[in-house]
Amino acid sequence: MRNLIFIGLILSSVSLFGQQGEIKFLEETHDFGEVPQTEGKVRNEFKFVNTGDAPVKVRYVKASCGCTTPHWTKEPVIPGDTGVIVAEYNPFNRPGTFNKRLTINSDAKNAREYVYIKGKVLPKPRSVETDYPTVVGNVRLKNHTFNIGKITTEKPVDYKFEVYNDGDSVIIIDSALTVIPEFISLSFSSKSIKPKSKETVTVKFDPEKRDNLGFNSDKIDLMTNDAVEPIKGITLMTTIEEYFPPMTPEELAKAPKLNVPNRLFDQGKIKQGETFTQSFELINTGLEKLSIRKITGNCSCLTIKKYKRKIAPGKTINLEVTFDTTDTRGRQYKTISIFTNDPSAPTQTIGIRAEVTQ
Repeated sequence: MRNLIFIGLILSSVSLFGQQGEIKFLEETHDFGEVPQTEGKVRNEFKFVNTGDAPVKVRYVKASCGCTTPHWTKEPVIPGDTGVIVAEYNPFNRPGTFNKRLTINSDAKNAREYVYIKGKVLPKPRSVETDYPTVVGNVRLKNHTFNIGKITTEKPVDYKFEVYNDGDSVIIIDSALTVIPEFISLSFSSKSIKPKSKETVTVKFDPEKRDNLGFNSDKIDLMTNDAVEPIKGITLMTTIEEYFPPMTPEELAKAPKLNVPNRLFDQGKIKQGETFTQSFELINTGLEKLSIRKITGNCSCLTIKKYKRKIAPGKTINLEVTFDTTDTRGRQYKTISIFTNDPSAPTQTIGIRAEVTQ
């Protein structure tokens, strides 16, 4: 009799330990459809039923993107009862379609499950204020500063920007009084801008006439009849590199080539107000004479000692750079740009690092 009772307890224990919960979602994918970007977060509840024969506890839920925040039922869900996984999606600054996954980990028989959200975020409604945020009198611009980007000395380039008249009277651009550098010319879709309308200004920039390799910042003063602010100051930024026509492998093999063995010098700690000088080797490893077009630092704290402009094949010169720490403090990283006739790498950079202490 005792043996029968003992066997029964064992069978009962086996039956008990064999019980396990199971998750079944009523919806596995939710389509939000079109979601306005400006109306805040959207959320959906994914309900699941425990179809097993033991309680289920959701351990954690992980979203495939930081834009999606999950929430879930923290208490164990008994058999036949319902739990919830909440997916909250933030559409701000995320125009376009989205398709995100949430991974649900639990102690159920099906320990890992997935649900999905998708939709399309509608872009912000366009307005004059968002399209032309910069205000200059009665005129609106996209910016005060326009970056033409990296160009070469091969030929002039065109760049366009728009001028929007936000006033109630016609604004006229006076090209005769407009102040522009000699390497820039302007043309207009119209010099008369009607109220609540825009016109396009085309800038023709001649990098060869600018004759300044590297970074450039140039000012244009558009003169108008705007009674509030007649002069519209605009800055154009460019980075100019020397143009080299296409070359054959044989021509490249013979061309001058700049090699800088040590491109970075770390001074370590130095007291504010002190100076130090570092020498960099510039080697011409090519087969033709290397011409140094220009060497410039990115800070007035750098002084570059006079250097030879020509380096014969196989020869080396020393470039001495002095760093004055008077107006600096903390961790510093300064760069020196070297412009040469090396067609494979016409612009190369070396650096100086230091920690300036008081």
